[in-house]
Amino acid sequence: MTKSPERRPRDANDRIQGVRVTEEKTSLVLDLWRGDVPLVKTYWLFGVVVGICFAITFAFIEYQSEGLSEGFGPLFIIGLIVLYFVYVAFINVAIWRSSNKYKGPKRWAILAKVMVIVSWSALIREAWEIYSVV
Repeated sequence: MTKSPERRPRDANDRIQGVRVTEEKTSLVLDLWRGDVPLVKTYWLFGVVVGICFAITFAFIEYQSEGLSEGFGPLFIIGLIVLYFVYVAFINVAIWRSSNKYKGPKRWAILAKVMVIVSWSALIREAWEIYSVV
């Protein structure tokens, strides 16, 4: 009687029909940075929805500016502005890279890139306005 070979559990280095099986999990931030998150999710969720949240937050701060300066102080507002600028720069890169990998109709990738250019110009304008005030 021949003995059948022992089966061992699969690991990340096993190959199935010539394809390497990996169980590597990356963070959402890294996936966004690389452009690995689908364009529709990157643009609408992380670009538009989060952008609206920032806009609402800044509108609230402007509306309640006297109360916030007493409660949180200028460091909170400066920190929020820095966070906003870093986030917009990051998500613009993510949208651009995601549009490079987009497999759907080319017009959506082109429109996303146009909006990234518009966003960069608005970010530069906002930075200039803040610099002019300071």
